[in-house]
Amino acid sequence: MKNIKQNNKALSPVVASIILVAVAVAVSLVTAGWLGALAAHYTGTAAVTVDSAQFSGTPGQSTNTIVLSLKNTGTQAITIEMIKINGNSYTYSAPAGGNTSYVPAETKDLTINNVGWQTAFAYDIAIYGDEGQTMGAYRATSPGA
Repeated sequence: MKNIKQNNKALSPVVASIILVAVAVAVSLVTAGWLGALAAHYTGTAAVTVDSAQFSGTPGQSTNTIVLSLKNTGTQAITIEMIKINGNSYTYSAPAGGNTSYVPAETKDLTINNVGWQTAFAYDIAIYGDEGQTMGAYRATSPGA
């Protein structure tokens, strides 16, 4: 056993430890950056609140409209894809020259067409965005006695 030579070309334990710590720090920084970007993507919120609802037209007319004042209260831009009132889908339109996309904190009107609302009736309005995700809901009661 005395004939075994020591290898003079090996790394010292101190240098090996420094290299291991440097590799561990580099891997942890890359992982932390990746997870941070992933978390930022998934923690954004998409929400719409209805500030007001205005009923236009004469009660009982099929051409009646409801104008909603919508505000994007989330942290992501959204696009309105569908409006349902009491479970039924309705067509809608943005103001002239506008669109149904909302950036965060943006407020603008959206007109729901051909509602045919009745006097003193409650309407549950559901607002859907991309991929059918519910953006907001609102209950409005039409005017009248």
